Amino acid sequence: MLTEQYSVVFNGFNTDFYTTDYIANIWGVSANEVYEETGIYIPGIIHEGYLVDEKIVDGLGKQVYMVVSTRNPTEPTKKEDYWDSYREVIRRVRGRLENPSMSISKNVTDFYYFLDIKYVD
Repeated sequence: MLTEQYSVVFNGFNTDFYTTDYIANIWGVSANEVYEETGIYIPGIIHEGYLVDEKIVDGLGKQVYMVVSTRNPTEPTKKEDYWDSYREVIRRVRGRLENPSMSISKNVTDFYYFLDIKYVD
């Protein structure tokens, strides 16, 4: 099923203090707040990575965190409402991280999920 997948990359903050667990906690708190207000939960898969950029002069690159969220097309949430809730989660996360640099990308993806896999001989 075709649906939207959103990715936000946060960078430019002290990675000695912020860890994947810390980012996950902030995302969870923010997503729960938005869920209480809208009824739309925005899950996230967190990837820790490293940005290599020739413009960075104090080393080869810097650590980044990417959070990927995919709207489940079988749920009744409209894509516009999901997008609005997603942006609100990001706004709250970014505020709790003291406004680091960030970028957002949105892609259309073919999405499948499985509740039960039956093996056939």
